[in-house]
Amino acid sequence: KLIQELFSNCQRYFYSQYACDLLCAEAARAGGRLLALSLHPWLIGQAHRIAKLERVLDTILAKNGVWSATPGDIVQSWRAQQMS
Repeated sequence: KLIQELFSNCQRYFYSQYACDLLCAEAARAGGRLLALSLHPWLIGQAHRIAKLERVLDTILAKNGVWSATPGDIVQSWRAQQMS
């Protein structure tokens, strides 16, 4: 069971990076994209998993053109684009 959990954690890490790479490639061709990471407190709220989450976020945010935004930030940006 421990091996499955470790593999599963590694898989999630690489899937998140793969999803980000895919969305960045699509955005280069067709405009902005949104990557939503589902984080359940029971899973990610464990102390030993925080470092993995930080590593995923650091990797994703280090990519050129990636914007970390709240839903309010996204709405505000969309409204500004509609007015111009």
